[in-house]
Amino acid sequence: MDRQGKVTITPRFASAVSVVDDRVIGIDTKYRWGVYTPRGDVVVASEYHGIGACGALFLATRKDHAKVLFDRDGRTIGKTRFANVGTEGDGLVPVQAKADGPWGYVDLRGEMVIAPRFTGAFAFGRDHALAVENGALLVIDRSGKETARPRLGDVERASAFGKSGLAWAGEETSAVVALDGRIVVPNLLQGVDRLDEPIVWIRYAEPD
Repeated sequence: MDRQGKVTITPRFASAVSVVDDRVIGIDTKYRWGVYTPRGDVVVASEYHGIGACGALFLATRKDHAKVLFDRDGRTIGKTRFANVGTEGDGLVPVQAKADGPWGYVDLRGEMVIAPRFTGAFAFGRDHALAVENGALLVIDRSGKETARPRLGDVERASAFGKSGLAWAGEETSAVVALDGRIVVPNLLQGVDRLDEPIVWIRYAEPD
């Protein structure tokens, strides 16, 4: 329904997962996933086993577990069927062509723009991203060139750089990293929030 309580899509879903960028991820009564406009028009047909949002894109999982990327208008991103896909940022998407293989980046046409060589690749922000190569955490630019090397080593997860020029990276706990590679706050944090604001909120992990 809309903000006035008027029904805009006739009830036909088992569940509506989320609304992303004016698009509805819905599950039909046969538990097939699709993407719709707020008026109920089909953007991505309900024929997938799962769909998640990757920034401005949608990642759909087929029955054979292959992954397909769609833009907000339902167009596929490239012809490659990816094993894993990360979060889009600044028009670049981290992808893994084969399970357990290296990660690279494609643009919104599906063209590979940074060749796969990373064991971990995270979202771009402010035209830079965090990535892991040979056990080291790197800051890379849009060409894949290393611009800094934060002293953190390998990490399992990381955010994009926000407007603050900061990102977080870590595993069970996280550190705050600047664009120039400086560790602004050491790897002691349970949470980091509001990276797009002048004041970044951090929450320390409970001490052992």
